This record gives sequence, structure tokens and C-alpha cells, in this order.
Amino acid sequence: MQGKEFNIKKNLLDLDYQRKLQIYNTTLIILFTYLIGVIIALVSEKIDYINTTLFSILLITSAIFVSLCITITIIFQQKMKQIRNQISSL
Repeated sequence: MQGKEFNIKKNLLDLDYQRKLQIYNTTLIILFTYLIGVIIALVSEKIDYINTTLFSILLITSAIFVSLCITITIIFQQKMKQIRNQISSL
């Protein structure tokens, strides 16, 4: 009975880890895609950085988006570390 309980707990932790890993990876992909898109738009001059109002809105939006992505990444990285510690303590 003890082995069955151990396997169930480990499988549940593995599933939770995989879910958090998927969110972590998706957040990183979204972040880098956004940054590459903004860089391409600036280099190809699709965004007028001389217009201070438009550029300010872009900077504020980018700062909020990037900080949100970084925060989510850090949180899920910590949660994944906790799950790895729980699995190793089993």
C-alpha cells in the first residue's frame, strides 16, 4: 500500500510540474516574440519613435508587459523548484 501511495503522490507532483513548466516556457516564448516584434518594428521604421506620444505609450506598454512576463517567469520557476524538492523528499 505504501508503494502505491508513493506512486500516486509522485505522479500528481509530476503532472503539476509539467503544467507549470508549460506555462513557464509559453511565457518565455511570448516575451521573446514580443521583444523581437518591437525590435523589427523599430528597425523597419513602422513605429515612429520621433513621435514622443506614440513612443511613450509603446514604452509604458512594453514595460508593463515585460515586467508581467518576468514576474510570471520568476514565480513559476520558484514553484517548479518547490515541486522538485517535494519529489526528491519522497
